[in-house]
Amino acid sequence: MTGTPPGGGGSGRFTETARKGNGMARWNWPLLLVLSVFLAVYVLISFVNHWFFRTYALDLGLYTNAAWKYAHGIVADRSLFTWNHDPLLTDHFDLHLILWSPLTYLFGEWTLLVVQVAAALWGGVGMYRLAMALTTDRTTSMFLMACCLGSFGMIQAFGFDFHSNVVAAMALPWYFLALFRRRKGLAWTWLFFMLVARENMGLWLGVTAFASIGINWMDSRMRRTLLLQGGTALVWSAVVIVWVMPAMDGNKMNFQTLRYAHLGPDWAGIVKNFLRHPMHVLQYFVVPVEDEEHLGNALKLEYYVALLASGAWALLFRWPYLLMALSLLAQKMLSSSDAMSGLFYQYSVEFAGLLPIAMLDVLQRVRSWPWRHVLAFLGFGAVVGTTIYTLDLPLEHWSNAHGAHDRLRFYQARHYRSKLDVAGVHRVLKRIPAGASISAVSGLVPHLAGRDRLYAFPIMHDDPEYLVFLKDEVPWPLTSAEFGQALDHYRSSPEWRLAVDSAGVLVFQRMP
Repeated sequence: MTGTPPGGGGSGRFTETARKGNGMARWNWPLLLVLSVFLAVYVLISFVNHWFFRTYALDLGLYTNAAWKYAHGIVADRSLFTWNHDPLLTDHFDLHLILWSPLTYLFGEWTLLVVQVAAALWGGVGMYRLAMALTTDRTTSMFLMACCLGSFGMIQAFGFDFHSNVVAAMALPWYFLALFRRRKGLAWTWLFFMLVARENMGLWLGVTAFASIGINWMDSRMRRTLLLQGGTALVWSAVVIVWVMPAMDGNKMNFQTLRYAHLGPDWAGIVKNFLRHPMHVLQYFVVPVEDEEHLGNALKLEYYVALLASGAWALLFRWPYLLMALSLLAQKMLSSSDAMSGLFYQYSVEFAGLLPIAMLDVLQRVRSWPWRHVLAFLGFGAVVGTTIYTLDLPLEHWSNAHGAHDRLRFYQARHYRSKLDVAGVHRVLKRIPAGASISAVSGLVPHLAGRDRLYAFPIMHDDPEYLVFLKDEVPWPLTSAEFGQALDHYRSSPEWRLAVDSAGVLVFQRMP
């Protein structure tokens, strides 16, 4: 073993029993309490949002519909939100939707939200188990689990539908635990579980595996495994991004990677540009690619401060984790999408698992357990404070994240109110025949996902049988005037009849 960090039980060294598992199989009331608190928080954010029609075609509707299709032997495509029928894998190479698809028979439109909540809690348990393995200190382990579950990256992700990278990121503690215990087969399993969630996961996991060789508690006998895993992860992402996805839709750069087009015309051009003009590329770590709603570099500065308070301070003491974080930051900050470089959305969830592990590596070297507990408590306090800030005060609230107050602030009454007649809308949707082809406004698509032909209006493939609108929701990219003209057209068209006008919902049925 390359390093022997101190334990939390007073022994000062790890034992082989701790490495293999030291009886941490018992549940305990503090652990259940912490998990219950975060279960309530996640449900109050994501489930309430879904019930109040604050989830949308992109992305919950699209992914739930894809999972339903996979469960019924149908290849999911992009027709829900585009005018073409390219496979959905050209948008994100996400095999997790296939994995979870059988659950649609049990949970229906709620399937992916259930998966996301369960994955987050399971990741928290993994963080606790890893911390116990390294410290045998329940108090420190509990605080670090809470840092993972309560980080802004995690909480923000639940406010914005479902994303497979959230599920994948929560496997990171279990991956490190398998490495620590020298369970190579299990480590490979967790690695592939994370890799197949998104096409870009290998860019992070490859660096993570290589950098893990330098972790002080990593057994030297795992070095070859880590080298193989790092190479496998990078090759996986390179093949999928550079060859597989472009081949599926006929473009050199797929829809998602176009956000890096300012760095070069294709991936070879990006690499060449970086080698020739590295400072031109690296400047985007602090300089905005675009105007970013007139916030300039303040948006990225705010992000770095929040990240530092959430545990990134530990990266300054442990270079392997710093390398892992830099690979994530490069994907965020070099993008032309201001959404990626800010505090909102799911783009920070990988840090929810990574930063507590880096904090753990620092804390397990503190031999005095009272001081370790104090530092763990202060670290948790900083995480909570940062999360509260991101929910209440960030710059993005005054720019491009309109409506995020209602979607995230589960502790305010407005989160549980809606201008819609929510119960009435749900009653109307239940009246639409199962399996009927539908084009609907974005906020209704996730609730109609269990069918073969479903489109986000104004997309209308194959002459849908029903059009379903909310009077108060203008479907992007239409303007209010254009949407009004569309409603007038359908009201007067002999091809359609207004079947329902109730609870703020308009349902047009195509005439036979």
